Amino acid sequence: MAVQIAATQPATFEDATRLLARGTDFLGPREVVQVFGASLAPDVSNLPPLPSVAEIGLAKELGHRLILCGPVSMKQAHDVLGNKLGNGKLLCDTAWYANEDFFLKPPVTDWHWRFTGETVIEGTLGKNYLDQTRLLAKHAKEQAFGDQPLPPAYLVAIEEFNRHESELSELMKSDWQKAAEQLAGLKLNQLCRETPDQVLWDVALHFKVNGGYLLQDKYTWTSQRSTVGYLVYVGYADSVGVGVGDGLPWSSRDDLGVRFSRRIQV
Repeated sequence: MAVQIAATQPATFEDATRLLARGTDFLGPREVVQVFGASLAPDVSNLPPLPSVAEIGLAKELGHRLILCGPVSMKQAHDVLGNKLGNGKLLCDTAWYANEDFFLKPPVTDWHWRFTGETVIEGTLGKNYLDQTRLLAKHAKEQAFGDQPLPPAYLVAIEEFNRHESELSELMKSDWQKAAEQLAGLKLNQLCRETPDQVLWDVALHFKVNGGYLLQDKYTWTSQRSTVGYLVYVGYADSVGVGVGDGLPWSSRDDLGVRFSRRIQV
């Protein structure tokens, strides 16, 4: 890949609109207000800076989208929309997770920009959580930053994963709860996997702005766990509502992959 990410000044909104169709692949404060209203929107006078023009250009080449995310829980999104999305529901059935932390409390406390794939990474369907993490590392090393050297945080995260991969593989066979906790806590998964609220946020924004469902026939496995210790996945968005489930770290499904998503550090 010939693209290089230069350390340049942050792009302007005009730059981002020129490179990424506004509303389609660039979902910012205007779209947040349009979808969720002012009560869940950030203070526009104190927005985080956009990534550089070079980063946005690479994201476009990779099929990634630029999304403004913030400290909004799944419950807040559910409540402000009245659990409605178009002529259907936002969430399919909240009964099993209505009291779960991943539904009630956003793990991120600030507004930030993220590059997020539209769908799961090729090859991650039908893989267990550990194998998916290995493919996340490969995607980060070989594609996500073009010809630019990996940022230090990603080098550290991949080295941590490589150091513990064999031990985690064995742990999945003997103590799945401890394995799930350690896998979710890996720096690589914290850097490159979405949280459940971020997935729901993206699905709702995309649908109400662009009129179509993301993750319509598949789930993405997130970086958070349920109270029992299972790893939470989100997806299968349609008029019945977005599905939310959880699974063991060694399990796999043909409709369960992982999207690549990373926070922009400017």
